[in-house]
Amino acid sequence: MKKILFVALAVLLANCKENDNSFCESEPTFGDIEISEIGTGSINLKGGIVADLCSGEIKMKGIVYGKNTSPTVDGSKFSFSKTFYNQTIEELYDNTTYYLRPFVTTANGEVIYGPTSQATTEEAIINEPCTTGMYNEAIGRIVIEAESATNLNGWTLASTQEGFSGDGYLIWEGANNFTTPNDGIIEYKLRIKTTGTYKFLWNSNAAFGNNGTEHNDSWLSFPDLALTGDFYGKKQNGEIVYPAGVGLEPTPEGNSANGYLKIYKNGPTNTWKWQSNTSDNQGHEVFIDIETPGVYTMLIAARSMHHAIDKFVIYKESLDAPIAEDYPLSEICE
Repeated sequence: MKKILFVALAVLLANCKENDNSFCESEPTFGDIEISEIGTGSINLKGGIVADLCSGEIKMKGIVYGKNTSPTVDGSKFSFSKTFYNQTIEELYDNTTYYLRPFVTTANGEVIYGPTSQATTEEAIINEPCTTGMYNEAIGRIVIEAESATNLNGWTLASTQEGFSGDGYLIWEGANNFTTPNDGIIEYKLRIKTTGTYKFLWNSNAAFGNNGTEHNDSWLSFPDLALTGDFYGKKQNGEIVYPAGVGLEPTPEGNSANGYLKIYKNGPTNTWKWQSNTSDNQGHEVFIDIETPGVYTMLIAARSMHHAIDKFVIYKESLDAPIAEDYPLSEICE
């Protein structure tokens, strides 16, 4: 099909080049959409559109797609300037049928659509059932209010620091635990269907005093991933550090133990900030690699007194951070 499509479009291109404008096609020619690869959250498309090659009246051409049987340019789409395209659509739900059709927008605002195709993404299988309190990843994102955990284990639910979201935020008012992550451990169970590399980010606050390098950190671990090197800190230059205690090198500057990374923020006190760095004075960002759909455990443990945590997100690094206040929270199993 691909060879026939390309030959047909090539012939049409040649005819337009060899003849004057009176022989150019006034209506677009839409090649078939070839669906070459389907994943749990992505579809790869190939094809071509020839439209008004001589008149130059085309403003945009591309593919619209969505769960509606007749998607339009008002919804999701991608555009291209050349005749042929090879595009992977991502951020799709698993086990879901998507409808796709080519379009051309003319200079006078007319939208011309081609025939509709459809494709169903693969189902991501998680063998463990969705039990009470688990958080569901959707299209490569997890968004959780820290205070929604089933057991806060000694953390205080507070609301005095303005700028938080949800019902409040968690703050540690117990003793400092600078070297050993063994107090105030909160567990979150994450059901992740979409494989890939995810970035971790939380909104936190050094909620005491006037020294921004104090009261600014807590411990974080993904015990299912730490031993395999799939939980780590990474700088923009690609340099990676692994949590201490799992037999991997190098480990972060400063404290790390038992598969936990120390996660800190920079900046002034009594101010919320979306930042999660590890390795003292190095500024490694925090990532996890998910190779298989499943249920993964995330642990937060107390480190610095008066460190407050409002909300955290875990999202595929190819996406924008879902940190907008009105971004929907992850669904919780009941």
